[in-house]
This record gives sequence, C-alpha cells and structure tokens, in this order.
Amino acid sequence: MEKIYGKFVKHKSLYRYNDEMHDFFREYKRNGDVELSNVFSKEIGQMKYFENFDLITYIPSIHSHFKKRQFNPVKELYKQLPLENIFKIIDENDSSQAMKTRTERLKVSQKFQVIKDISEVKKIVIVDDVYTTGRTLNHAREAILNVNSNCEVETFSLAR
Repeated sequence: MEKIYGKFVKHKSLYRYNDEMHDFFREYKRNGDVELSNVFSKEIGQMKYFENFDLITYIPSIHSHFKKRQFNPVKELYKQLPLENIFKIIDENDSSQAMKTRTERLKVSQKFQVIKDISEVKKIVIVDDVYTTGRTLNHAREAILNVNSNCEVETFSLAR
C-alpha cells in the first residue's frame, strides 16, 4: 500500500517498467501493433488475483487515441477478463500522458465520470497498462469513491 495525494492506495503491478517494457509499449501503442497484446493477455487472464473482485474496470481511451489506433490498449491487454466499462472521459482535450513531464502529469485535472450504477458493488479493481505517477488511476479511483464511498478500490497495471 502506498500513500498518494494524502490517500492510501493499494496497487499491484505485474512487471517493472524498464527499457524492454518501454520498447514493447512503443510498438504496441505508438505503432499500433494490437497483436502484441497477446504477449501478456493470457497470463493476465489466468491470474487468481482478479477473482477477488466484484467488478473489473479499465481506463478508457481518449477518442483521438482510439481513432488513431483503432483499439484500446488497456482493454486489449486485459481481454481475457470480464471487463466492464464504467467510465466516461469528461476531458477529451488532453494530450498524451507519455508526452508530459512528471510535473505536468500531476497537474492534470479529473477527467473521469462514472456512468454505471455501482452503488451495490463492494470491491473493484481498475486496470491500466502503465503506472507512472498514479494520477490516471487515482482519478478513476476518486470518481468511483464519489459515487460509492463504501467500495474498496484497488488498482492494477501491467508495468510500473
């Protein structure tokens, strides 16, 4: 458990972000090679960790990124899991996180709104591809807690 923005956040990642992972994500996301999701999706789908949650949700793609790639990189990585999209992006005028400095990433305002009824859900995990500053996942977590403060929310990324 780690304290981020004054709150304790339970986060788990499968791999450490290193040069090889950087190269993987460059090919996968920037060059749009969707087939590379298969490198990790089966392993992720077999993890017992995800059986502990009532709901597994993911970080949606900004429309311009989806239009360019024609796929959501996060959804593809976790395609072996019963994913449910509960978020709407309310701030689409945002440049790529990869192009921002750490300081710029930390200043990004809330961009998620929960669009499904999750009032009865007790335990949620939010999945993402890469955890850098934690800002994106924390925004998603805050959006969930704003509509269901009794819910336990954890986060998971392929790499950190």
